[in-house]
Amino acid sequence: MDPYNTSGSYADMTNVTRIDDLTHPYYEKWNIEVPHGIKGDSIKNFRVMVPTEQDQIYTVGTSTIYPSFDDDVTNHRNIVVYDYYNYDNLKNPQKITYYIGNYNQITDFTIT
Repeated sequence: MDPYNTSGSYADMTNVTRIDDLTHPYYEKWNIEVPHGIKGDSIKNFRVMVPTEQDQIYTVGTSTIYPSFDDDVTNHRNIVVYDYYNYDNLKNPQKITYYIGNYNQITDFTIT
């Protein structure tokens, strides 16, 4: 079963239905439909880019545009970003791009 409703929002659609004809004295037949479950989070498109005024790039863990955004746009600096998708409540979530740092200042990183 698809755990999302027609609008793409998460809905618990677990369905348990008795499907026998109710006449047998020793058994019952049931159909149990369990949703696949929510999909979780996804990090995609780790990349180096030059931001433009049209981009919306946030500080990791916040909904705030990263502090030096305007300065990086003006000076055409390379920055490191990734796209984040949260599938917990939506089938097709909105992409959120997060700033990791200026490309020339990053020497190493670890993904856990």
